[in-house]
Amino acid sequence: MAEPGIRQECSAGSGVSSKATRWVENLRSIPTRLNGLIRPVFWFLLLGSSGVLADPPALVSAMLANAPRGAADRCGYTRESTNNNETKVERFDPSRDDAPWTLLSMNGRPPAAEVLDNYADMAEDRLDRQHPLEFDLLGRVEPDTWALVSESEDEAVFSFRLRLDPDENLDVRLLDKISSTLTLNKHSLQPKRVLIESTGAASVAPMVRITQYRQEFLFVWNDAVDAAALAEKTTRRRGKAAFKSLNQDKRRVYRNYKCAVYAEELPDEMPIEN
Repeated sequence: MAEPGIRQECSAGSGVSSKATRWVENLRSIPTRLNGLIRPVFWFLLLGSSGVLADPPALVSAMLANAPRGAADRCGYTRESTNNNETKVERFDPSRDDAPWTLLSMNGRPPAAEVLDNYADMAEDRLDRQHPLEFDLLGRVEPDTWALVSESEDEAVFSFRLRLDPDENLDVRLLDKISSTLTLNKHSLQPKRVLIESTGAASVAPMVRITQYRQEFLFVWNDAVDAAALAEKTTRRRGKAAFKSLNQDKRRVYRNYKCAVYAEELPDEMPIEN
């Protein structure tokens, strides 16, 4: 769902200039566009970025080779979203082409008929949702910025720098204060964690200041997916626009993955049961 609009929060009597308004509009897109920027970067090379990005380290390349394919077309899942104090549970079923999303509960209770009607009316808003097993970040990592931060017998931690898309007009001052790391399991060659966090406060417009931004992705092995699947994503934002708070806490839990098996994935000879 779309983030609450920062521009609307500032419009009532804030006196922000037209230039500041443009910056605020850009800031409005930070929750959604930064979410797009910082979705786990380890699948992006599978999408044909040869010649666009520098080769990642060998461990990262090996991990990329284990990424699930075609997940959006064959894998359903349950999504539990907590935005500040509101919790919503939904189910995604890719086999239901006309209505793949089902609202299961709101704040722990079955949704009322009116809520279900409103949910159905907003079906188009859910079409652009990113499947948690598929991430398209072609060109979104700066070339030659992979760096080994630490390594143990079991895991390795790499840092990388996000690449700014010129079409999005995000404030580079904010991106300059963002640290990005990937932690992977060296034995299974699967992702464990992606952490994106601000390293300091950033004034991105007159009277608009972000003091903290932190987003964490956690991955757990899933037999249905046959890979480490995104299990939880948390976002914490602190800041102000004029005298309005931009504070937000979000948490998404992804569970109950169920994936259809394509015919070509079945063995050539099926065992015969007696």
